[in-house]
Amino acid sequence: MGEVMIENEEKLDKCTQNIKTLVRAIDIEFGNVTVNSGYRSVEHNNLIGGAKNSMHTTGMAVDISIPNVHVIKIASWLLYNIKKYPWTRMSINIFKNYIHVDEKKVKSIPEIHLYDRNNKWL
Repeated sequence: MGEVMIENEEKLDKCTQNIKTLVRAIDIEFGNVTVNSGYRSVEHNNLIGGAKNSMHTTGMAVDISIPNVHVIKIASWLLYNIKKYPWTRMSINIFKNYIHVDEKKVKSIPEIHLYDRNNKWL
């Protein structure tokens, strides 16, 4: 097995261990993971127009993309492999060019949200 090489991995520095573990597992499966956004300060989140209660501000969310791998394929892999991870609920938001995953503290089933090319919830 090769060395894990995640582009922009420093964006995971303040993320939870669960998020770090998940991103590394995705990279092992698909390779070439790019972390588009990990932890964000409240100030940065407000500046970029992030959600008011964004899980990014707690380090419990990540946005990733993988060149030449469709976001639906990543989401399918996540759903198939969810039992391997230490939390019981995740939210998967599928956008045109990236996927957002956050962990929740509440026990529940995984949620999946699809967005159109204008980032509107379908």
